[in-house]
Amino acid sequence: MTPPAPPVLDPETGGPAGRLYRSTGRTEAGSIPHCAAGPAGNLRPTTLFHQRFTATPRR
Repeated sequence: MTPPAPPVLDPETGGPAGRLYRSTGRTEAGSIPHCAAGPAGNLRPTTLFHQRFTATPRR
């Protein structure tokens, strides 16, 4: 059984990961400035994404 994906993801704003998360149905929740470190060590904004999970009844 595959474990579920994390409910909240936080890629660098404007990067390819954000486009991927949108394409898989995740919703943008907001952004935080000066949170993600870029390759040169400079701080960049990060965008938060979430995905709603539905409960599966136990049998």
